[in-house]
Amino acid sequence: CYCASCRSRFKAYVHQRYGDAVKDTFGVELESIDIPAFPGPLMNVWIHFRNRVWARANDRFRQALETVRPDLIFFANTQYGRNGWDLATDLQYVHEDVMLSESRGLDSLAMSAKLTLGTALAHGRPLWNYIGTFRETDFRRLRPVREVASITAPALAQQAPPWIVYYGFQENNSEDRPAQQALRHLLTMRNEHPASFSGLTPWNPVGILFDTRSRNYCGTPLIPSCVTPLLTSGVSLSGIHTSNLAEMDLGDYQVIAASNAACLSDAELRTLHDWLLQGGRLVATPDLGARNELGVKRPKPVLTGGNARGKLVRVNDAAGMAAAVVSEVPERFIPVGVPAGHSLEFRPYRKKGGDSVLHIVNHGPPLQSKWSLDVPEKFAATATIAHLLEPNGRGTRGLPLGRGKGTSVRLSVPGIDVYAVVRLEP
Repeated sequence: CYCASCRSRFKAYVHQRYGDAVKDTFGVELESIDIPAFPGPLMNVWIHFRNRVWARANDRFRQALETVRPDLIFFANTQYGRNGWDLATDLQYVHEDVMLSESRGLDSLAMSAKLTLGTALAHGRPLWNYIGTFRETDFRRLRPVREVASITAPALAQQAPPWIVYYGFQENNSEDRPAQQALRHLLTMRNEHPASFSGLTPWNPVGILFDTRSRNYCGTPLIPSCVTPLLTSGVSLSGIHTSNLAEMDLGDYQVIAASNAACLSDAELRTLHDWLLQGGRLVATPDLGARNELGVKRPKPVLTGGNARGKLVRVNDAAGMAAAVVSEVPERFIPVGVPAGHSLEFRPYRKKGGDSVLHIVNHGPPLQSKWSLDVPEKFAATATIAHLLEPNGRGTRGLPLGRGKGTSVRLSVPGIDVYAVVRLEP
């Protein structure tokens, strides 16, 4: 806040961090440092300071909790999808045992986009998704059956266990029974087939950068506009929080999309540069890394396409990002015979032992006719058997396997309502 303690602690933090360089950095004497009222480098330092204070507070509480009940887990309702810096949550995530996603008022595509961000921020920690299955205008009622199913399916597809609260579950309410049945089928499907929902590693992921600092210091949207079209483009989309770049091995990514990621540290830029040298393909808008981690402009471009085995593709704005990314992806999933208006999302995974598991989310109306899916040969590997699992309580059934376009494997699928899982086995 703006109390005397916060003001004095902020001044002490600036002095500790910048020492004798305070005046050269901010244009004011140390004695005049106060919580700023206007945008600029000092405001950015204060925003970072607030994030840091909350992170340290949570860490101290978590450590104290462990001394009393070491079997408890610690998490916070961080509202991580907020398009503003005021909640100061950016540095808390590493101090939580579990990331919580409170997702209300979203459709299925928006849910998928938010969970892609959530898995990036969780960075290996579990992500639980508290889903707003109830009606916002009447907590005693569930949302319509298809809405309930369509916002729960993305959580299953992204390994984010659904957290269903008690709102909407009134006794003797026959109108909500179809929605209850849809939830029961989805959760039973996950419970009875754990091999298709746990221990999964994304296959051939396309990285998308999420940069909380650019939201904080530049006001850019936290979820880039290219995320939604990429979700339904047939690529395996995986989120990367820019704050984790410096410690990451990007070897699993052939393509990375960088939009709304202006504020990167030198170490994070080196990680991207080294990945380019090893053959990565980076699709970026001109503002990539134009500022440092505190939003201060750099004097010249920081990444070029020269002297690299990889490829740096520049796009003028986020509008052209999705198409440019898709053109750089060597293998993707291509639906065949699907009418317009049916937006399908594919989440391919590998399991230890060689099995391939493909989660499919239908973001459009029910697809009742037969359709086909061309699956990259590298994903299908040596598959000779395909099993289809749907949330209908009927168990699995076999799918025909054939040859698709080029070297792909073609699956014949008997329609899809909201969600399905395909398991490919040798």
